[in-house]
Amino acid sequence: LEQGFLFRGWGAVVRNDQGDLMAACAQPKVRVSSAVIMEGYAMLERLHLCKQIGRRSLVLESDNEFLISLLRKDSDYPSEVDVILSDIRQLSLEFDVMDFLFVRRQGNSVAHDLARKGSLLFECEVWLEDSPEWLEPALLFDRRAP
Repeated sequence: LEQGFLFRGWGAVVRNDQGDLMAACAQPKVRVSSAVIMEGYAMLERLHLCKQIGRRSLVLESDNEFLISLLRKDSDYPSEVDVILSDIRQLSLEFDVMDFLFVRRQGNSVAHDLARKGSLLFECEVWLEDSPEWLEPALLFDRRAP
């Protein structure tokens, strides 16, 4: 990688009402300026993943309280996150039921494990219904988190 590039990964998980995995993906992302922007990309990609697997109603969760609070308001966004949040808001209109929910980091370990995996990859990896073995402990942990 060239000097000055920030190389990170994002992860997305889609679960049903019982918390069972429906889909997950991990992907690298280059040239991301901050963790807030990275989380915005991850949220947008979760919506794309839901659309691809045919989910029509969903709750978009994030442990970034700043982004969730902005998405729950019907107002302008700060310039650093305007484009990504506007994209999320626009795509969310394609779903029947949509809500944005803040979750504590303890309840979001699957997404963080996927993001770590994504930072090590060269291209996107997707899992449908069956999770990789290395993700099982995080899935169990998140189910038990308050």
